[in-house]
Amino acid sequence: MAASMRSVKCLQLQVFKSQSKLLASASNARIPQFKAGYHTANSAVSRRVSPCTSCRWNQFTQQKRTFFGIFKKTPEPEPVREEDLAYRVVTPRNVSARRTVPDSIKKPEYAVTGKAGTIRPYPVVLNRDEADRMRDAGAMARKILDIGASYVKPGVTTDFIDEKIHAACLENRVYPSTLNYKGFPKSVCTSINNVVCHGVPDDRPLEEGDIVNVDFTVFMGGYHGDVSETYVVGSVDGDGQRLIDAARLCLDEAIKKCGPQVPIAEIGNTIESIARAAGFHVCPSFVGHGIGRLFHCKPDIWHYANTYPERMLPGMAFTIEPVILENTDSIFIAEDNWTVLAQRHTRSAQFEHTVLVNDFGVEVLTAFPQEYYESGSKSTMPSSASSGSSKSSENKESSEGHDDKKEWKFD
Repeated sequence: MAASMRSVKCLQLQVFKSQSKLLASASNARIPQFKAGYHTANSAVSRRVSPCTSCRWNQFTQQKRTFFGIFKKTPEPEPVREEDLAYRVVTPRNVSARRTVPDSIKKPEYAVTGKAGTIRPYPVVLNRDEADRMRDAGAMARKILDIGASYVKPGVTTDFIDEKIHAACLENRVYPSTLNYKGFPKSVCTSINNVVCHGVPDDRPLEEGDIVNVDFTVFMGGYHGDVSETYVVGSVDGDGQRLIDAARLCLDEAIKKCGPQVPIAEIGNTIESIARAAGFHVCPSFVGHGIGRLFHCKPDIWHYANTYPERMLPGMAFTIEPVILENTDSIFIAEDNWTVLAQRHTRSAQFEHTVLVNDFGVEVLTAFPQEYYESGSKSTMPSSASSGSSKSSENKESSEGHDDKKEWKFD
């Protein structure tokens, strides 16, 4: 589940070292939550605080990519007629009552109140035990997502997929992380065609030619595992398939860049390069995020080209989840306060993995059992959009045969 850029603070002033100076120099001024990673030119804080060189450069180079500027810099496009599109335009429909979880299943802190915990202003580095718990959560997230994916077919409602995923959670004694997270009413996000992300499962039946992203996160043993894929309903037109292939490649290649001391900016730089080469566009409004005991935490993973100075560290867990748009488009949030829609009905595709940086590369915690990375990790992107459910025992078998020397050194 992507984090909104509206919640991202600018933390590039020497990675928190000058935070106290910043607060002192901005006395009597409220520090805002900077959006899209650059300082607002007319804000009081921008006038009081001189940003670092990196932030100034971001202000210059990123404005055209932000939620505020990307679409204002281009000419007004021609109106879109729904009958000219190769797919159905989707709008939110009827949502069923929220499903319940027994008291015997361990729940995150927001399960009752709907209020997420406070996000620390710095990334969390996991120890060996925490890394093992993240592996378990990642394997379970993959298993349950695959169960839900097996029901992606024409005539099936996304509410029915949510019902099956919720039932799988109860059967496996785990909690669906999205349920009541900041009030979200369902156990999974389902985003069809022109729904960019955070779609709420409802009573609309899937149709031939739809593409649907199913985004599932599990809370297991006190830790979250987050994964999503975009699936084809029946068959899809050529442009839709190319969009899906490009989104898959963006995630695949971005993960290959991960490793200890690698700049986090390499992720966004890689994704934007691949998307542009394929003729598509990165949605700049949503980011990947740190994950562990908290559903969303630092670091922020920007999916577009940037100069974010922070580097990856062994024990750092985060999601990579770029949303790739077929054309440039603006977005808006529907009346349900969750569903993000493309203004001109542009399709998008998204794939997501939870990854864990180690001393030798990166481990993909939510991957298929048969997947493997050359960079020192244990897995890579899925080769099929609907492979059925995978078992945790298969995940363990897939790890066998790896070099025993590639063990974690931290802790």
